[in-house]
Amino acid sequence: MLSLVQDLLEFSQGAVSIQKREVDVGAYLERARRALSPNFEGRGIELIVSSSVHGPVSLDPDRFLRVIINIAGNAADVLGSGGRFEICASAIPGRTVYTLSDNGPGIPESVRGTLFEPFVTTGKPHGTGLGMAIVRSFVEAHGGNISFQTETGKGTAFTIELPV
Repeated sequence: MLSLVQDLLEFSQGAVSIQKREVDVGAYLERARRALSPNFEGRGIELIVSSSVHGPVSLDPDRFLRVIINIAGNAADVLGSGGRFEICASAIPGRTVYTLSDNGPGIPESVRGTLFEPFVTTGKPHGTGLGMAIVRSFVEAHGGNISFQTETGKGTAFTIELPV
């Protein structure tokens, strides 16, 4: 809870700080899988984690896990039993690419253009609309970028590129 409050404070002040360190990508993705599994298994959603990257990557392990958990949590909220969520790490020259995708209903057209803006939410009666804005700020604080592709009825894929 304290971590969430700190995130909100930093976000509201526009001063997100990260503490990068080298982590083994395989072990890190396993940590993410363990954090997500109870929520996904309890809803009958398949969770797939894969990586073609081996060895260390440089990131803030706590802040980047929050990025993954937020995107995954949003997916879990719209996926039903039989849904699928996948996290995949790959590499391109100078960057590590994380793709987080689902086979859900897609992001509504009405919020696609403002998804990463504060207070944008849809279909979540208790949502604040800050999650994706904070996600973007964490990714950018890493020196990276985030984008998404979505198709109504077919799912959404978020692509996060972080510098090596």
